[in-house]
Amino acid sequence: MVDNEQAIPVLPSQESIAELIMWQESHEAIRESNGAAYELRMYEKSVHLYTLLKNASEVIEHLDGIRSSLRTGSGSILDAPNGLASIQFDFSRKLFNFLASTAMLVDYTRAFMCKNYCETVIMESYLDLVRDQVKSDPLCLFIKELRHLGTHVCNPMQSINISVTKEGSEVRDYFNPDGLLSQRSNWNSTTKEYINKMKANPETLSVVGTVAEYVGKIKKLHQDIDAMLRKHHKNDILELARLRQEHVPKNYQVLANWPISPIEALMPPMDCL
Repeated sequence: MVDNEQAIPVLPSQESIAELIMWQESHEAIRESNGAAYELRMYEKSVHLYTLLKNASEVIEHLDGIRSSLRTGSGSILDAPNGLASIQFDFSRKLFNFLASTAMLVDYTRAFMCKNYCETVIMESYLDLVRDQVKSDPLCLFIKELRHLGTHVCNPMQSINISVTKEGSEVRDYFNPDGLLSQRSNWNSTTKEYINKMKANPETLSVVGTVAEYVGKIKKLHQDIDAMLRKHHKNDILELARLRQEHVPKNYQVLANWPISPIEALMPPMDCL
């Protein structure tokens, strides 16, 4: 039995106190560095981009799920009460989420750049990227106008057609160009021309194909923006790497966590989309 009155407290040594102070100072230097601030901003930006990509993938995967169910011989999706209507409603919901997130990402990215880089030399380069890649692109303008229609006026005219025969099944999704034009009278001239071209080019009628093509353009834009920001923050990134390299070997017993380890380890798996 231990006699508490006789117990002698064990005090930390001067050496351990000094090591703790060094650890705290090293950790704080990392946290307050420009490189860590850049990393955190890029992480937040990636989450907003991920939201758009995930909503887009749900539109694209919706039809794949229907096709897979039909290939396995399961008729439950069509046999259920209001089966086809439920499939269409769910597709419209996912399309709405995608369209809403396109506006979110545009507004967020603009605010992100203005807040952090408005007074820097790269702001003009950012505006050039937006102008060259999306601002006058017919597809991007179509999605912008479609978002306005879907969130402020009515559900854009689009349909899913399922044909089941003894030979197999076919699932098609498409926009209705005439329906879109009738739903809104003030399409801009570029978008109206894009919709009219759908009639001559049936491939562009596909909702899924349109979403996938748009996502490719947005991914390219953000890859170019990120490359531009990495170049702008080159010295900050190198300094952060140096601070981490000096910190970790001395404090290997401490569990790695941001900002000790790069925040990229926590980023959503956008490459999987």
